[in-house]
Amino acid sequence: MESYQSLVARASVNAAKAHPALADASVRVEEDPDGLVLHAVYTMTGSADPVAVMALVEERLIPDMENLLDASFVQRHVRFAVEATPDALRADRHSGSQPALVTA
Repeated sequence: MESYQSLVARASVNAAKAHPALADASVRVEEDPDGLVLHAVYTMTGSADPVAVMALVEERLIPDMENLLDASFVQRHVRFAVEATPDALRADRHSGSQPALVTA
């Protein structure tokens, strides 16, 4: 049976993916002796405003998880990436390098 923390993490991924500025998300909630620990990666679309996406995550998605879990995270490991645009992929093909996500 899936844990409540896993269900909340999955719901948060679905909420993130429903936002037009986010292309993908990966969220995991773990327990450690001090409390709950968040591990998350949010991938923005190439046209997204990074400041707005970071605000969405920090002001809406994470607090919503904390409310559902009835606890604050004692640690947050959050990364942001930018989805490669078609132009960047074409440029990578011509340069011979492999396409990659840009992380912040």
